Amino acid sequence: MIDIFSSNNNSINNNNNHKVQISLSVYSGALVKRFFYLVSTSNWLVNGGGENGSCETGSGITSPTGWTYNGTITQIYYSATGGDLTSTTPGPSDRGQCYFYGQVSDVTSMWQYVNMTSSINPVLIDNQTVRFNFSAWIGGYSSQDDNVQVSLTFINQLNQAVGSTIVLGPVLAVDRGSVSELLFKQTSGLVPTSARSSLVTVTITRTAGISDNDGCVDNIGLYFYQ
Repeated sequence: MIDIFSSNNNSINNNNNHKVQISLSVYSGALVKRFFYLVSTSNWLVNGGGENGSCETGSGITSPTGWTYNGTITQIYYSATGGDLTSTTPGPSDRGQCYFYGQVSDVTSMWQYVNMTSSINPVLIDNQTVRFNFSAWIGGYSSQDDNVQVSLTFINQLNQAVGSTIVLGPVLAVDRGSVSELLFKQTSGLVPTSARSSLVTVTITRTAGISDNDGCVDNIGLYFYQ
C-alpha cells in the first residue's frame, strides 16, 4: 500500500514557498519505509504570465514587469486595440488578462535569472536528483512568421553555462495553420551537475513587414522537482 500526503508540520524550510514535503510510505509486512521528496509548487519565474504590473490597452509600449528587457517587448491586454490576440484566440485556458508581444522592434527580448540554490540544496543538483519542467505558450499572427523563442540556460557558480541551452519554439505560421493562436511547448529533464542558477530568455523576431513584430507568448513556466 502507498500513501501520499502533504505534510506542512514536517516540511523543510516552511517559509519558502517553492518547497513542500511529500511523505511517501511503503508498507511491506511489518516494515515501513518512508521517503521524502521536495517538489516545486510555484513558478520560479516572476511574472511568467504577464499578469503583474500594468498592461498596454492600445498601441503603445508597456514594458514587462519583473524582467530585464531590450527593445519594445510589451505586456499587453488580450483584445487590446494594438495587439494581435483576443480573449477567445486559441491558447491557454488559464491565460489571465495579458500576454507578451513584440510591438515594433525588429528583434526584442526580455530575460530573467533564477537563483536555484536559494531553495535547492546544491548537493541534490550535483547528485543528479533535481529535474526541471520548462514550458510556454508560443504563437503569432495569421500567416506571418514573426516568432518567439524561449530559452533556458543553466549557469554554475563561476557564471559559466553548463549543459546545453534548451529552446522552446519558434512556432511559425505553418505550425499554426496560418491562424492567430498560441501553442503549448514544453520540455523536461535533469538539472546539470554544478548548476547553481538559470537564465530564461524570451526573444521575439519580426520576419514580415516593416511595422509590427507580431510574435506572442504567454504563461512561461519554470518548475523544479525531485
